[in-house]
Amino acid sequence: FPSHDIIVPKIRSVFPEEDIYFNFYENLFNEKIIDELLEFLSLPKRSPRFDKRVNESKYEIIDESERKVVRAYYAETYNYINREFGDIYSL
Repeated sequence: FPSHDIIVPKIRSVFPEEDIYFNFYENLFNEKIIDELLEFLSLPKRSPRFDKRVNESKYEIIDESERKVVRAYYAETYNYINREFGDIYSL
């Protein structure tokens, strides 16, 4: 899969900025973000059911050495996102 640093500029080269909405999975389960997305899509406001879990994955505990491997694997992706969008948790 191409990385965000390839996909984001391609999206921006095709669509005008006002027709693009970027946000991230990490923020999706937040009513404010859902409201923004629905407004962007010109859809009526609705109350999300965050209490209802669909296709929920089993939480796996991983040790610190495995966490370091995962962090290293995704480091450049998150560095790009932070450079391009700022702190994604504050969007």
